[in-house]
Amino acid sequence: MIMSVNIFMVYPCCFGIDEEWIDLIFGYKQRGEAAIKATNVFHYLSYQGSIDLEKISDPVERLASINIIHNFGQTPKQLFTKPHPKRKLDSQTTHFEDRISDLRQPPTPMQIHTEPITSLFLASDRILAGIGNKIFIPGKAENYLEWGFSDGSVRVFSVEGDRFIGLAENLHSLPITCAVFADENILITGSEDTTVCVWQVRTGKTFDIQLKECLRGHSERVTTLAFSKSFSVIVSGSDDGTAIVWDLNRLKYVRQLQGHVGPVEVSSQRELADNRWWQLMMRLGILRHVLDQICIGGLSTGIYTPNK
Repeated sequence: MIMSVNIFMVYPCCFGIDEEWIDLIFGYKQRGEAAIKATNVFHYLSYQGSIDLEKISDPVERLASINIIHNFGQTPKQLFTKPHPKRKLDSQTTHFEDRISDLRQPPTPMQIHTEPITSLFLASDRILAGIGNKIFIPGKAENYLEWGFSDGSVRVFSVEGDRFIGLAENLHSLPITCAVFADENILITGSEDTTVCVWQVRTGKTFDIQLKECLRGHSERVTTLAFSKSFSVIVSGSDDGTAIVWDLNRLKYVRQLQGHVGPVEVSSQRELADNRWWQLMMRLGILRHVLDQICIGGLSTGIYTPNK
């Protein structure tokens, strides 16, 4: 069952820029008594109009002034001569995790399915539900891919009418256990044979697939895959209690995260790390603990275990 949820909350429009900083950089605290009281330590030569280099006849003094300007840079032009007004914010600042109890369930569902829903795909005009070992192919979301067959194959069907489009057999020596699309042309699969494979795919009237690389590092079946589009990083989890970070551009091993108390069953990657997101997951009871967090080119990566 898929249902639309309404959330009643107010997010403050605040991005960490306060009025005192604006006064110092662009405003009335650039100069004069206000600058002294604000302990403004910007070099006076960095301000517009503070000196006319053309009027300095001494070449040594002129060169020294130019070097000072180059060294300290130039302060932005003064835009305000009066204190910048303070941002008006509701003192009762509210975050999503503080208003979980305010989630409202509509009286009727958007869709009803007889089997458990394992994934959701947001298309341009609708929400698609994945059931079992099924994911939708990015792009126009006209087709979906299924896996988990004993012959290590994947099969592609159309969303409208479930028309069979194509089959690729023996992609792995054992059944495929997980799959994720990096984009509409790159498929990543994990298998009971312990490998992670990256495939080039093309879907139209037929389905074509070619192996780009087979990544080896796990000692037991691969249980989960996660992908970051911004940084082209894959994370694979396994029954062996480890997670491995892979570089999708070079198709190379980056790092292994060890020390998990059991199989790694869920992996997720956030483009922008937010501590409140971690707290929310804990409070909702979705995560038991965060095994490790690493930073790869600014990307925060976490490996988690669901509560049992």
